[in-house]
Amino acid sequence: MEFSPGERATVTSDFMSQSVDRAGTIETIASFYKETGYLLDPHTAVGVRAALDHRENGIPFICLATAHPAKFEEAVIIATGQSPERPSSLAGIEDLPSRCEVLEADTATIRDFIDRLAL
Repeated sequence: MEFSPGERATVTSDFMSQSVDRAGTIETIASFYKETGYLLDPHTAVGVRAALDHRENGIPFICLATAHPAKFEEAVIIATGQSPERPSSLAGIEDLPSRCEVLEADTATIRDFIDRLAL
């Protein structure tokens, strides 16, 4: 994608971004859980960390959870010392068959693969 200088200025004024490393993510999961009792998944923890770092007094912010912490058991154990409660819908998921296909980074190949799935 290419943006004109005007478009870049609009995007920059409307959006902000932040990177959070692994240590910061784990720390955010741990501290948020300790303070609120709510268990964040790593993806949501990155958004919460960015929101906390950039919040302004008197302006509320909302972060929507993006995944269930049980999908990231190792990170949750590192952050909290305990395994996340797994929803019943994920019971036995490790025993189910999985599918993975590695494709060339080629638009036609990917398009053909998607077309075959749609049949």
